[in-house]
Amino acid sequence: MRCIPTLAVMRADDPELAAARWRLALHLEDAGAPPDCPEGIDAWTYRCSIPRRGDDGAIRYLHAFQHNGRIAAGENFSLAVAAAPGWWPVGCPSLAPPRRTRHRPALRLVS
Repeated sequence: MRCIPTLAVMRADDPELAAARWRLALHLEDAGAPPDCPEGIDAWTYRCSIPRRGDDGAIRYLHAFQHNGRIAAGENFSLAVAAAPGWWPVGCPSLAPPRRTRHRPALRLVS
């Protein structure tokens, strides 16, 4: 059983980050860059990678990017692109807060 990191963050030198930025650029090009977004790919900041379960039950990641200046309906404008098949956030820190559980008493051996 695999532990599924939520909200993982890739290191700047991760080759998947460069590939994800390239896939985002292709998506923006295919969608037609918005007229108020002349900066292109440089206007987008990588935020985190989020797991999702596909229709086949496999877990895949999406890489979330946020536009540095564009705001839609009062919120920052964000897009996500699919991670490369088989990519797993090995060595990536997680943004998920640590779980808080109530203090448990020490276990005692009972005979």
